[in-house]
Amino acid sequence: MTGAVGWPSRREVESWWLAILDGTASREEIHDRTVPWVEGKLAVGPSHDIPVGMAVQYLHGFTLVRDPHAPHGVRHGGPGEYLKSLDEVRMDLEYWRAQCAAHDRDPAAWRERRLAIARAFARRGG
Repeated sequence: MTGAVGWPSRREVESWWLAILDGTASREEIHDRTVPWVEGKLAVGPSHDIPVGMAVQYLHGFTLVRDPHAPHGVRHGGPGEYLKSLDEVRMDLEYWRAQCAAHDRDPAAWRERRLAIARAFARRGG
């Protein structure tokens, strides 16, 4: 099942998220599904549904672990403690769902709020 122009649909990315939470798929399996979009190997252009692009980024990042050999380092997969607990993964899903609803109510206003947040973050030096 795909969404706009070769991207997964919201329903599909949400099912991937739920698979992590209910243990029917590992974080690594879901990470591998997102690689084509996040790492640019799928030449389909940007998602026409911004919340889908957000979800793919979240799902890709759930394999980040603290590197036991570099106290301040992180990497995808391998031995180490996940940066996000399953409770945090669940909270991220709820946040994403709320963002989907806000986007759908008024896409232009939602985009402006997101840009304002990004600009403020950039001014603070990230």
